[in-house]
Amino acid sequence: MMNTNSKQYNSVLSGCRFMVSLCLMLCLSLGLTTSCSNDDDVMDIFVGGGKTWKLTYISRNGSNQWYDFWGDNEAARKASETAMENENNFVLNFEGGTTGATTGGAMNGRGIKTPFNGSWTIGEGRNLTITLQNNPSETDPLAKAFVNGLKGVTRYEGDSQNLYLFYTSGEITMRMSFHVQK
Repeated sequence: MMNTNSKQYNSVLSGCRFMVSLCLMLCLSLGLTTSCSNDDDVMDIFVGGGKTWKLTYISRNGSNQWYDFWGDNEAARKASETAMENENNFVLNFEGGTTGATTGGAMNGRGIKTPFNGSWTIGEGRNLTITLQNNPSETDPLAKAFVNGLKGVTRYEGDSQNLYLFYTSGEITMRMSFHVQK
């Protein structure tokens, strides 16, 4: 025969199981109803709110450390760092939309010396193509890497606050990391 405490314990345990199951079902159903399409994400990432993307760093893929574009030239490194502090340098702006199966549009930006413009197109699997319509001429090692990286971009990752553009330099996969400037 069960005592009163055991019955109360089993009743509370049964109630807890029910509540946990109910919460789990609610969370799962919420996830299904709030998902969004890839097109919505792409537009939010690239053009949402008219944002300007500012370069944070360029690294080997998988690293968060600056790639050494300067070798032993400390003066060139310092010049690049000073140029990075200017809010008008190392920036990208995207405009565009989705037409049929194509997502993309116009883009513009600036390394250090030369503003540039071009176009961008998203393919399947987060593939990205950027075409620069003018050929920016840069002498700074970081600005050269920035422009050459944009010309060679193959894919992207990110969200509305962080953008990662990937390109290959020789045998190395490189990552340009950006944050929203405004």
